[in-house]
Amino acid sequence: MSVDRTDPLLAQMRDAVRVGGGRRSRLSIWMAEHEAEIADIITAYGADWEAWATLWVGTGLLGAPKGWGEDGPVGVASRRRAAETARQTWLRVRRRRRVGQGAGKPKTIAPRPDSAAEAGGRRDMQVLLSRNVDAAHLAGLRPGETPEEAVARRLAAFDRELKERSR
Repeated sequence: MSVDRTDPLLAQMRDAVRVGGGRRSRLSIWMAEHEAEIADIITAYGADWEAWATLWVGTGLLGAPKGWGEDGPVGVASRRRAAETARQTWLRVRRRRRVGQGAGKPKTIAPRPDSAAEAGGRRDMQVLLSRNVDAAHLAGLRPGETPEEAVARRLAAFDRELKERSR
């Protein structure tokens, strides 16, 4: 689906949230709009959140915390708070992007069977640790056994094996 950037209503909606009418801060919106460039800078040079916070406070993208202009420990603490706010904002922007791209979905790890017994044990462990139990994983159920009972049985077996190996 292509985005129609010429639609005047969409432009007005975008402008309304850009100036602070939405739930996100001006810094968060700016970071989202320039995410690739910021990521490139961080990759190439690292991040200097305190220096950047000074820039963003100066441009009005970030509000100056109490004690911002003071000297001494109060000013230092204030600048560090602003830097941490900026860093946390960046992390939220990145997290929203990852979740929007589907990176927030749980990943299935395929076992590397070194031996048949080890492969089976790893697969069983993955099933136990997995939040999503589907029909393929339930194939190992005993007749009349519920998935919860199977999990409890497998955990008990794992616990017994762990205790045996630790002797």
